[in-house]
Amino acid sequence: MKRISMISVVLAIALLLGIQSTSHATLTLYITDNGGHTALIPDGSGLDTNITPGIVQWTGSLGTWTDVSVTGYSKPAVGSAAKPELDSHVGSLGAGSLTILASEIGFGPASGTIQFQATVGGTFASNASGQFKYFLDTGNTLFGPGGTGGSHGTQLASLSFSEPPINFSGGVSGGANLGPNSIPYSLTVESDINHPSAGLTTFDQNLRAPEPTTLILLGSGLAALGIWTRRRFRR
Repeated sequence: MKRISMISVVLAIALLLGIQSTSHATLTLYITDNGGHTALIPDGSGLDTNITPGIVQWTGSLGTWTDVSVTGYSKPAVGSAAKPELDSHVGSLGAGSLTILASEIGFGPASGTIQFQATVGGTFASNASGQFKYFLDTGNTLFGPGGTGGSHGTQLASLSFSEPPINFSGGVSGGANLGPNSIPYSLTVESDINHPSAGLTTFDQNLRAPEPTTLILLGSGLAALGIWTRRRFRR
């Protein structure tokens, strides 16, 4: 009876970990030249050229911008609901202003203060500049409370680069205080690129949050299994 009970506990933990690692909402990209030209690309839509859940790819032209290539990554391709990771890889050729957003809902569980680490790196065109922002929305909505055109929730971090021509890289840590009513939550990464003249900018923007919940569950399961094994062999 004890053996069956212990096996049930381990299986339940494994099932929980499996659910957390494969749960998937709707990763969505939004691109705009801030002049009336936009593209909205949800995961699995006809505009998404990647069939892998958790990866969205789009290539096309937008206003004066040509050869815009954007790829977004989230769960289940990278990270999980309990260990969030949201990544955006962009290559863009053109002049003017370009804003790229990647957003995903359904992160959690989490409570108290959760720490995030934001990084970005790449190469700007000559005389170009950019700002990279990271947001959390406790309302669990895509692109936060303001949607694609407004505030995206609590800003976790912001990085700016403006000394052209430049190869740039940077990172910053930020936290958000999550209460019992803020589960689940959404994450959004934003990049704002400005090209005074035509040129090519490429970069990779990443947001991740180490979440100890999964490790604690796994450690508890392995410890319980070890105790059961030792007791069995002592008999």
